[in-house]
Amino acid sequence: MTVLTSSDLPGVGKKYTMQLEGTHLVVIIHHSGEREIFMFADPDDDEPLAAVTLSDDEARKLGAVLLGAEFQPVNEQRIQMAHGTVRIYWIRVDEDSPIVGGTIADFEVRKRTGTTIIGISRGEEITGAPDPDTTIAAGDQLMVIGDASQVANLEELCRSGGGK
Repeated sequence: MTVLTSSDLPGVGKKYTMQLEGTHLVVIIHHSGEREIFMFADPDDDEPLAAVTLSDDEARKLGAVLLGAEFQPVNEQRIQMAHGTVRIYWIRVDEDSPIVGGTIADFEVRKRTGTTIIGISRGEEITGAPDPDTTIAAGDQLMVIGDASQVANLEELCRSGGGK
């Protein structure tokens, strides 16, 4: 079982550590948004096997890739990853959906449906962890998290004439 631990780094940000098979991963998130990622052979090592520094934007793009927002290995409208009753789904926004042209905040997506939009795929562009002021466009693929009934509510909003 993989264990993720975190600790505050006063004046710096937050540190996350994860013991992987044969290696130890450390991620430091600075208050500036910069991320440093270190891989160690052993948690007690002083020198990392590898290290990389990412800007906030680069880290969000990588996060979207890791979440599966970049690549959908199964050709289905939605991908489900079970974790109790909460799942991750892909929902396409129809051309005539009432949410086209509005922002996530405008339509109070979380309040109205109970879902959280964790990524948006638009053509070749991927947005991980979109801001509430992100505009929704026709044809967007929304990566959302929620239970089946919550997702059904959002699917209704994303359909032509939905939610009216």
